[in-house]
Amino acid sequence: MEAWIRLPRTGYLPRGLEMSIKLAMELWFTAQEKGGGTFDRRSEKEYDGGEGYVVGGVTEPLIIRKSSRPIESVERIAEWLDKTDSTYVGSWVDNDLVYFDGCDIRLNKEEAIQLGKFYNQIAIYDISAGEEIRLEDS
Repeated sequence: MEAWIRLPRTGYLPRGLEMSIKLAMELWFTAQEKGGGTFDRRSEKEYDGGEGYVVGGVTEPLIIRKSSRPIESVERIAEWLDKTDSTYVGSWVDNDLVYFDGCDIRLNKEEAIQLGKFYNQIAIYDISAGEEIRLEDS
């Protein structure tokens, strides 16, 4: 018999999605507290490779208002994660919108910029500098 988790917006979810809920909570609260972050889905921890450039747009993004209710936002993120097969997922804030994307991590800056432009991204993220690089400036 399958176990279920009760969630307010969608009702019940199969117990196997609890890992998506945990990662969804990490993504949401990292966006709220730090302006975003990149997570490795295999470890379900924030990526700590120390260098490289994060490029979003690998998967269809989920966009949620930063002012949205946390429990409903986490549910939506968990549902999105369940449909996303990217190894890396990230969140970042631009004004009142929080973007959730499947990500790629590249070591070469120019390659990352070109890939970001290919995916029509606003910016890429320089891990070692801890700052975004706006692509309209490149």
